[in-house]
Amino acid sequence: MTISIPVLILLVIIYTAIVITIDRIVVGKGKSKGKDTPVNRLPYPVPDISDQEKAVIPLYQTEWKTIIETQMHFNDLIIRFRSIVLTAFITLVGASVALQKAEKINEEHFLIFFFLLLILWAIAFVMDYFYYHQLLLGSVAQALKFDESDLGKRFGLFGLTTSISRVVHPPAAKRLVILFYGIPIVSVLVIKYIVN
Repeated sequence: MTISIPVLILLVIIYTAIVITIDRIVVGKGKSKGKDTPVNRLPYPVPDISDQEKAVIPLYQTEWKTIIETQMHFNDLIIRFRSIVLTAFITLVGASVALQKAEKINEEHFLIFFFLLLILWAIAFVMDYFYYHQLLLGSVAQALKFDESDLGKRFGLFGLTTSISRVVHPPAAKRLVILFYGIPIVSVLVIKYIVN
């Protein structure tokens, strides 16, 4: 029995809809209070600033800028890692199917190859979810100290990390990582089950 591409697309859509529905229920229907308002509004009139605050603000801004650049670096690292892993996964799945169809490998060797592929995919998930994603969350947590500081609130400084976290909740981001790794593996397992 073979599976048509429209049926496969439908299965992926159903899987995605289930994960998104669960996410909306857990997060509270995906709504966040004040997600479209700035975190630290610019004050008017601008409050008086002490000499000590004048000296501290450039230091805060320098550290904040470094943290934001680090967040951008971790995001870039994660996107590159996921792109490489997904490309390799799709290539290896395609190669295994092509080799089996060309009868270059028997069913037993195909299953061994497929099992190794699943192990590599699981290792990639563990590295991403428990290492790279945690690096990003650590830099987000560090930036929050500026967003929540009295100085930032009084002068309307910082707030980017809090604004982003309002829209993309860290728990929702974790579920998206699971979705990223889940869709391909579920699709391949469904195809393998239906084909056999």
